[in-house]
Amino acid sequence: MRFLKPSNSLLVKGPAKVLGCYLLFSIIWIVTTDLLSEYLAQQHGTYLQTVKGIIYVCLSGGILCWLTRSLVAETGRLEETVAEIFDQSKFGVFILDDAGRILDCNERCAAMLGYKPAEIIGSMEPRFIPENKNLTTAQNGDEDSVNRYLHKDGHYVSARVAASRAHLSSGETFVVGLVHNATDEVNAHRVIQQQENEITAMSVAVRRSEARSKLLMETDLVGVFVATTDGHVADGNDYFLNMLGHTRQELKDGKVSWSSSTAKEYEAIDLNAADELRTTHRVTPYEKEFITKYGERIPVLISANYLSENPSGVIEALVSVIDLRDIKRAEAELARLALAVESAYEGIAVTDADFKIFYCNPAFESLTGYTRAELLDRNLTEVLQDGEEGNSGKALWKTIDSGGTWRGRILQQKKNGSEYLEDVTVTPVRDRNGEITNYLTIRKDISREYALEQQLIQAQKMEAVGHLSGGIAHDLNNVLQVVHSSAELARRRTTEPDYVVKKLTDVLNASERGAAIIAQLLAFTRKNSETPKLTNLNEVASDTVRLLHRLLPAHIEVQTEFSPEFPRIHADSVQLSQVILNLCVNARDAMPDGGVLRVRTSTEEDATVRLSVEDNGTGMEERVKQKIFEPFFTTKPAGKGTGLGLSTVLEIVQRAGGKVSVESEMGKGTRFDLFFPRAGDDPEIERADHPQDRGSALHIQARVLVCEDDGSVRAAICECLEDVGCTVIACANAAEARAVASQQLPSILVTDVMLPGDSGVQLTKELRITNEKLKVLLITGHTESEILKTVVSDASTMFLQKPFSAASLVEKIRELQRSSAIS
Repeated sequence: MRFLKPSNSLLVKGPAKVLGCYLLFSIIWIVTTDLLSEYLAQQHGTYLQTVKGIIYVCLSGGILCWLTRSLVAETGRLEETVAEIFDQSKFGVFILDDAGRILDCNERCAAMLGYKPAEIIGSMEPRFIPENKNLTTAQNGDEDSVNRYLHKDGHYVSARVAASRAHLSSGETFVVGLVHNATDEVNAHRVIQQQENEITAMSVAVRRSEARSKLLMETDLVGVFVATTDGHVADGNDYFLNMLGHTRQELKDGKVSWSSSTAKEYEAIDLNAADELRTTHRVTPYEKEFITKYGERIPVLISANYLSENPSGVIEALVSVIDLRDIKRAEAELARLALAVESAYEGIAVTDADFKIFYCNPAFESLTGYTRAELLDRNLTEVLQDGEEGNSGKALWKTIDSGGTWRGRILQQKKNGSEYLEDVTVTPVRDRNGEITNYLTIRKDISREYALEQQLIQAQKMEAVGHLSGGIAHDLNNVLQVVHSSAELARRRTTEPDYVVKKLTDVLNASERGAAIIAQLLAFTRKNSETPKLTNLNEVASDTVRLLHRLLPAHIEVQTEFSPEFPRIHADSVQLSQVILNLCVNARDAMPDGGVLRVRTSTEEDATVRLSVEDNGTGMEERVKQKIFEPFFTTKPAGKGTGLGLSTVLEIVQRAGGKVSVESEMGKGTRFDLFFPRAGDDPEIERADHPQDRGSALHIQARVLVCEDDGSVRAAICECLEDVGCTVIACANAAEARAVASQQLPSILVTDVMLPGDSGVQLTKELRITNEKLKVLLITGHTESEILKTVVSDASTMFLQKPFSAASLVEKIRELQRSSAIS
């Protein structure tokens, strides 16, 4: 280097040359001075040795100084050069001793970590030593890596370190290291790595896109093809080719094109689509028709996306096509269904899960009297009353809340307040998870059908009465014969009291038997059914069988077997009697040559009550058995049957909550089993308390007003009441009763319901205006009356059915008197 050369050529360079010159001088000096000193000693004495030594020292010192001055200068210049390199180096330089102490470092090394050299020289803290590195043990050239170092302000600096161990001749060692700030390098590496990752991700995405494109082209769910705006079809999947009826070879041969597959009326739409593709690089889906290879037109939905454009302006696009044939068929079917629903006679409404109506058909509007605008978004409960045939309809909402389908009859009101009876079905609609999303309600006005049904039931009763009329007339004639004969014989032998009493007893017994026959006949022919109540099935069956003896020929034997447990059910006793009678009439017709008819009741283990009607007649074929409950189906000759008997039986049994089972075999007879829900936990049926003459001996103190238009009946009632001590006032009509009551306040009124020109009910209301404590006994020969429905039966008002016995009359009067005393 320039600054290491000596300042002139005379300077001796190097310690070896200096030593050589010094030895040469010493030899010359010793030889010369010894010769000279020997010569002078001979002349002047021995003091010359001392002078020679002094001169030698001075001369040798001067010579050594002259010889070493260049070496010292060279050493200084070398130190300055090393210091300059140390400080001006582009790298950070540090020196460590064996203990790891920082002996020295340049400013670049310290500044790299945010320090000054003075702050870290002599420190034991390895501030610029990377983690898990111990440079004090490093060998020459074994450390050259990029690491992170903690800066003074807390952030990390990336640097590359190269370190090696230096050995001195004295045996000491130290570590010299170079540090290069590699932050930019690391950041650049990170950017490159990130770019490589992005390139890798893009490559993966491209491969995935290619796979998706391939899968899309191979899909069998939608048609996909590549087409150009000049009408060329470059590629397409199998679905597209199959749709048009072409093969892949025909596609390769150029026989598949946009123009050949498109009807002329769609050319303008296709041109607009091409303009949209050129402008927006996509095509909004639109409908058109493709023409297949065989000339068939296919409705399709077209959409497209831009792929590329060549220099001539022809655009290539990826086109998807959806076959709309199934959708169009479904739409047509849905349209027909919608038209059918709109035209349906039944009222149909659809609600959400909260019963809010969002659809109803015109019949539903007509049925309820509300317009569609008034019904939409309205809750179903507001237009669906809870009156089930006039009673509580709790079962309706209970069934719906439990997720079941409810069917039944409901007495409804239109918007204008008019009432009508309807059949209602409310069905839950569930999704795939079983959750209820909607409710479907179907309603039908059955007021007319219900009236016809009641007429039909009444006609069935009258048909049965026609069968019974002969037997009943015979029985009533027998009763009248007993009454007439006994009365005539008693009048002839009035002198024999015991005989007269016996004959009068026969008269009473016969009259009671006649009253029972009339009561059964009137109950059976009643037009309106009773409200279903707790009914003893044994009693109904027993009473009906007594009627059967008058209906069935002598060669048919009737056998009964009634359960000893008195099975009770909730049903209409009149309708139950009709059911039994209809089944027995059918059994009679199945045994033209005679046989055995069995009527049985029993209680089952599953809490049901069974009624069985069985015969050993001709039986039925299987095809006949499948149709017997259909209305108007009959196997009887024309004019011999209506075909409504068994359909009526099924209707009555189902209305009572029961079901019907049939077993029949040709030549072996038929058995009908009727199963009803058992009402075992309900209170027992009140039985008629037939008062005995024990009560007639007790005296009754009461003022009784008797109003009866029939003179003989009025006289008999008055005599019975006077016989037990009552003060009786007799009147023939309501006008007389009002006049008498205004003068003499009666405590009890006994009046016929049907009076000339007025009614006993109206008379009761008028008399109670002035006499609030008046007790009333209404008597009638009818089993029903619209007037009776308006009267509230309580402790102050009672009913007595004609004909009645004197004991029954007295017992009712006594009950009224007791209720008066209690109040």
